[in-house]
Parts: sequence; structure tokens; C-alpha cells
Amino acid sequence: MTYLSRTKEYRARYWKEYRKKKKPYKVILCSVCGGEFHKKEEGNPKTCDKCRKGRCKLCGSLFKRNNLKQMFCSQICGVKAHPEKTENLIKHRGTKPRTYHLRKRPKHGGVIYNDWRLAVWKRDKFICQNCKKTANELKKMKIKIVADHIKPYCNYPKLRYELSNGRTLCLPCHKLTPTYGSKARNF
Repeated sequence: MTYLSRTKEYRARYWKEYRKKKKPYKVILCSVCGGEFHKKEEGNPKTCDKCRKGRCKLCGSLFKRNNLKQMFCSQICGVKAHPEKTENLIKHRGTKPRTYHLRKRPKHGGVIYNDWRLAVWKRDKFICQNCKKTANELKKMKIKIVADHIKPYCNYPKLRYELSNGRTLCLPCHKLTPTYGSKARNF
């Protein structure tokens, strides 16, 4: 004895009516062929399933396109179809752009600069030369000490690592100097 609810026809009819009540499919016109289709998936499809399938320009296989401009079924087919583009990419891989030498890159840092800073701090006994506070006092107030260039780093490249061109300052005192940050260019 089979129950009515277990037959295929009954279940198909039941779910069709359920979908009409709860979640009706939207009817959309295809932008390519103009035919009607039901929106079944998430997103905003503009083409029907037939138009969304494309034929690969290289191997001729059918594939589902993500957008209408997609011409190849895979990246491999795209590379085989346009070898000149891939050769150009491979040729320039790992090289710097033409304008790389024009970019402003930080010149501070490195072993020589760190040695210079430490030498300046040791010479001044880790004491700010303006406010005369020690590094330990400043550390308690969570203020850092810096090695300041008396004559700007960018304007005097020969004096960059001269010990006589350096002094120890706390950060608030350093910000008050006429050579702090971008003010150094006008010095």
C-alpha cells in the first residue's frame, strides 16, 4: 500500500505550490536573446543559462561564462591564445618600474645610522640637551629619546654620520627644533 504523499507527482505538485507561496522565482528577460528565464541563484544574472554558456575560442569546448566578455574556458587557453602578452609579463617579472629611482625612500636606518645614534646617546649620557631630563625619567613618562641632526640629514649628506652633528633630545624638544621633519628642507 503506497501513500499519496510518497508519489513523485504529489511531491512535485506540493513543492511547486510551496514555492509559489513562499519564494516565487522572478521572471527576468535575457539581455542577449530576449527570452524569459527564472532567477534561481544569488546575485543579479542578466542572461539565461543558454546564453551564459560560451564556446572557447581556442579549444571549442562549452563552458559557463562568469561575464559575457569571457572568451576562453580556462587561463591556460587564454595564455596559449595570446603568447605575446605572457612573454612580456615573464620578461619583466622581478624588475623595478621605470620610476623606481625617482621615489623618495627613507634613508634613515641601517647599521651605520644605528651606530651613529648610539654613539650620540652615549656621548650625551642619554640626557636631553634642551630640558636636561635623563632617559629613565623620560621612560617613566613614556617619552622616547632621539638622536637629532643639528644640520639637516637631507641637506648635508657629508655630515650625516659625524658625531659633532648630533645631539640627544627627547621627542617633545625634537619637535620644536627648526630642522624637525619637513621643516628641514627650508633650513
